[in-house]
Amino acid sequence: MTHLHAPFCSTINHKVKINSNAKKTYGPSVIKPYGLLMVAMLLSMAASNPSYATSQNTQSTLAIAASVNEFQARTYTSTKGQKLSYRLFIPKNYDKNKTYPLVLTLHGSGQRGTDNSGQLNVKFNNMWADDTIQQKHPSFVLAPQCPPNWRWVETDWGKGSFKLGDSAGQVPLSPPLHAVSEILDSLEKEFNLDKQRIYVNGLSMGGYGTWNMIQWFPTRFAAAIPVCGAGDPSKANRIKNISVWAFHGDKDGIVPVSGSRDMINALKTLGGTPKYSEIVNGDHGSWRDAESQAGLADWLFSNQLKITTLGFQSKQNRKLNQGLHINPLSHSGLTVFQIDGRKRLGYQQ
Repeated sequence: MTHLHAPFCSTINHKVKINSNAKKTYGPSVIKPYGLLMVAMLLSMAASNPSYATSQNTQSTLAIAASVNEFQARTYTSTKGQKLSYRLFIPKNYDKNKTYPLVLTLHGSGQRGTDNSGQLNVKFNNMWADDTIQQKHPSFVLAPQCPPNWRWVETDWGKGSFKLGDSAGQVPLSPPLHAVSEILDSLEKEFNLDKQRIYVNGLSMGGYGTWNMIQWFPTRFAAAIPVCGAGDPSKANRIKNISVWAFHGDKDGIVPVSGSRDMINALKTLGGTPKYSEIVNGDHGSWRDAESQAGLADWLFSNQLKITTLGFQSKQNRKLNQGLHINPLSHSGLTVFQIDGRKRLGYQQ
């Protein structure tokens, strides 16, 4: 399948330096697929927008339309009133008696909107539903779309690392990412997901979102692939036991490479073993290198959540806290909070 990439990206072919250690009604509603209307709309865009005018214009547009239609179109309204559109890929021949992993993929700033399709116009975000991966690793793929007036993480992308939290001068969990977390909870109820194999990846703004999601919800994700993003190195202890493979170009002029370096170094200092691929002379499009990285999908799906589910002796507590995950290796500072009527562990300042 030919994939349509972000129209503002240039082709990249760089050497990669790899460091292997390094209700209101709340809830989802399903929208009918776009079908031929979607194809026609995208073809119209291709004809009217020069940035789509490539030598393989029609082929690429039809390919992404087909790819999008393999995903269910849904919307969700969070308990905080945030409406979020998202796409959900359900593995072929889904068997409710089997468990399946899920990949959460977060797009970049150029794919924000309300069309509920733009978030899949980059290969790195849509490739997880490709037959080549699904045949070997049947899985769900969740692709939310950030509204145009929000960022996954409300911070200055040009500064790199930041401080997360709810205090003055810190960056709180954004309403869109809070909604994403609730969507994950709702999907765990709707489908038979393997809770030990929930993964997250993202590029650029989504790279920030990836680091942010695992730092706020470290007991949920088994592995993460943050591409050209940044996080809070001072709170790296929260995620030192999560498998991470980060990518960044050393000449990135949009998100400084220090964003990834800071996180990787902090994790290593704490005894973590993250993988890090820094693209030599690479600009902001390092997701293309991640897309083509041999063994990336196999590595991702090989990871399982390094946590223990603890029981509760009190009948009341057992009922209230059923399924609560606690990581015995990095539980310091964890707080119990409620999402969609379910208690979970996470970090709140």
